[in-house]
Amino acid sequence: MKSATLAALALGVVATPVHAQSILERVLGQIDGASKMAPITGVFVNSAENVGSFGVESVVGQSTVYMLEGAEVSEADYLAAREEMILTELSEVVYTPGTVGYVYDSTSFVTEAEALAARQADVDAFFEAQSATIVYAPAVTTYAFLGEPYYTAEQFVVVYPDSVPADADRINISTPGYPYGGTTYGTEAAALAAVAVAAEAAYSDILPPTADSWSYAGVSGTEADSAAAAEAAALTLFGNIASLTEGSGFVETLVPTGIDGSISNILLGLAGTTQAVTGESGIGAVVQNLPTMGLGDMATTVLGAVNTGNIELGVNATLSEAQARSSSAVSTAAGQVGGSADMAALVLNVAANMTWVDGSISNSLTAVNGTVGNLSTTTLGAVNTGAIVSGVKAAVGGVVGQN
Repeated sequence: MKSATLAALALGVVATPVHAQSILERVLGQIDGASKMAPITGVFVNSAENVGSFGVESVVGQSTVYMLEGAEVSEADYLAAREEMILTELSEVVYTPGTVGYVYDSTSFVTEAEALAARQADVDAFFEAQSATIVYAPAVTTYAFLGEPYYTAEQFVVVYPDSVPADADRINISTPGYPYGGTTYGTEAAALAAVAVAAEAAYSDILPPTADSWSYAGVSGTEADSAAAAEAAALTLFGNIASLTEGSGFVETLVPTGIDGSISNILLGLAGTTQAVTGESGIGAVVQNLPTMGLGDMATTVLGAVNTGNIELGVNATLSEAQARSSSAVSTAAGQVGGSADMAALVLNVAANMTWVDGSISNSLTAVNGTVGNLSTTTLGAVNTGAIVSGVKAAVGGVVGQN
């Protein structure tokens, strides 16, 4: 149940980002309007807080202007439009699933031999039916008038009862042999060979199993190739309606403040060489001695927030006393502040630091003979040695007749 009637809070270092509010402000904001919490009748606070703040710093940064169809847009809208165009082109990639087995005449067979057997059966049936039509045809003489069909002598006198074949303008004598497909072959074997060729040509080839395939804009390739082609096309289309311009300038940024108790020593000695050769006729050595420096002892103590105070709570007490000569009766009742179910109290004893704390020691010696003494650094974000003291015991001891 949330109706706790006494809240005691003691914090050490609070490792949170820089916050614009104190802990008390945040606690009060969280319990304000809480429906399951008893009414707060008292607030007791002993607080040491380093809330900190933000400073504004101007730094050199990059700035980008995004244009889409002639209007400036945000980076999010620019990227969303670019992604939408890419997805549109990717949807144009055509996927063709592969086939399983060997296909002949729209029928799939498990093995190639089964497909070949089915095709050969059709070829044999075709050959058998067509070869039955191969018969020898002797030479035939036909007659015709100009622009008219040819007829045999018997047909000619029927069609033209007033004429005889000798009256015809044209006479044709056919080649004897074995006719097939508009061609007369000199031998039966040649005619049957033509039938065999026609039988093979009449039926489709066996289609082997095929792998899955993808294509974009009519060009086949792997899935990755087709996707890459679609994305490249999308970027080209997007470049026709969009652009971005990058530049540099000063950008203001928020920088959290902190507590700097650091020590930094930088010692620079000789800038040139420590030895040199001089003289034109002889050799001489010049030695430059390095300087010597002693830095001694260094100590730094950095405290973010320190709270050593106590909160001593009072009591809600009643006293009833009756006395007659040498006898007396006393009735007392003492309750801790906030100790009843219908009266809550907020008691807060806190030390909090919400900024950075630097207590480092840095020594840099270049071309120097140096010594450094004892180094001591103490860095505390927050320290709280205070206490919340109940007032019930002291109050009870002071009531008449109580020990």
